[in-house]
Amino acid sequence: MLFGRRRRDRTREDAIVARKLRLRRIFEDSHAQAWRVLKRLGVPAERLDDAVQQVFLITAERLDDIVPGRERAFVYGVALHHARNVRRRAWREVLGSEPDQCATAAPSPEVLVDQKQCAAICNQVLEGMDPSLREVFVLFEIEGLKMHEIANVVRIPAGTVASRLRRARHVFRARVANWGSLPLVAKGGA
Repeated sequence: MLFGRRRRDRTREDAIVARKLRLRRIFEDSHAQAWRVLKRLGVPAERLDDAVQQVFLITAERLDDIVPGRERAFVYGVALHHARNVRRRAWREVLGSEPDQCATAAPSPEVLVDQKQCAAICNQVLEGMDPSLREVFVLFEIEGLKMHEIANVVRIPAGTVASRLRRARHVFRARVANWGSLPLVAKGGA
């Protein structure tokens, strides 16, 4: 009887450890992307840290429901829905004050100025896009999700994803063209 109880306790402890390791791996693999998605989908700068924390609290709560191998899509989905809630509450978006968290080498000051100008223009163009187009555009063009992943995250058919992406690209190009020529970003600086 005592041996069976120890075995159950050890099995329970192993499950807890495995769960913690899985959550840590998801966090390490997805934190920077969740932060960027939330920023680009309209979460104000002063609420980004709280929003990212909320995404991972929900991920921790629903960890057992996440299909192995689909963790990234789950985190993107939670981030997308949180950003939608932010828009519903009409929080004002503040752009351009934080650099992306994945900067590696220190580029020259000229490249930094060009990058900042490009980012400011792109963020303003994204801010003016219809939210349904912006979601698909950001997830595909910036975050690199595949069409079927976006369809699962946004919960729309893949054909609708393709249609929205095509329209979003058209809107993006047209609005960027209205800004004139973008500053050239030196190779290796982006």
